[in-house]
Amino acid sequence: MAFIVIEKGPSQEIGRFFTLGKSPLLIGRIASGKESCIVINDNYISRRHAIIETFETHYKINDLGSSNGTVVDGITVKQGESTVLSDNSVIGLAIVSGVPRVNLRFKMTDTTLRADGASVSQGFISKGWLRIDQAKKEVWVDGKEAFLSKKEYRFLILLYRKAGGVCSRDEIVSEVWPEAKNGEGVSESTIDQLIHRVRSKIELNPNKPRRIVNKMTFGYVLVIEK
Repeated sequence: MAFIVIEKGPSQEIGRFFTLGKSPLLIGRIASGKESCIVINDNYISRRHAIIETFETHYKINDLGSSNGTVVDGITVKQGESTVLSDNSVIGLAIVSGVPRVNLRFKMTDTTLRADGASVSQGFISKGWLRIDQAKKEVWVDGKEAFLSKKEYRFLILLYRKAGGVCSRDEIVSEVWPEAKNGEGVSESTIDQLIHRVRSKIELNPNKPRRIVNKMTFGYVLVIEK
């Protein structure tokens, strides 16, 4: 069964799952009494932003004349034209300064979000030393609950989504400080302090980090041991 998961947006929304059936699914800032809805409380999202509908054996998305637009895998969804969704497509909503404020992940299965062996069922991640309940915003490290701030949590989720791959500082700013236009006001030291705080909560030895690894000038990699 296909579903949608919110990967980026208001912190209280991240990790929410929505199952897709035959009925249209409206995406917007205001709930509708007549249609199934994904309600996202962000002022850049239109009241009726977009809609996902079935199309033969596929799903398609239409932009409903939103103020700030919709993209699928980086391609603009034009009003009045449908875009077919593929497994693992990323739906970007409310494009501000070229960056979506909200990202939705479309999946054709209800079992896993990643192909690397990490189980993600109903927003629950479990692999190696790390466990995350995205619905409850709870994180466990080595079997013990780790208490992260909203920005620390966003940073960890971003690293996990790219586990094994490099996450640049620009990506960190976009994900953790979405309110900062073009990264204004977010200094290098602010990012360093964030990384230091998260390392202090998840590393066995924060002075010799092995879980959040710095890849020279490229960015950071989250290492998930098996």
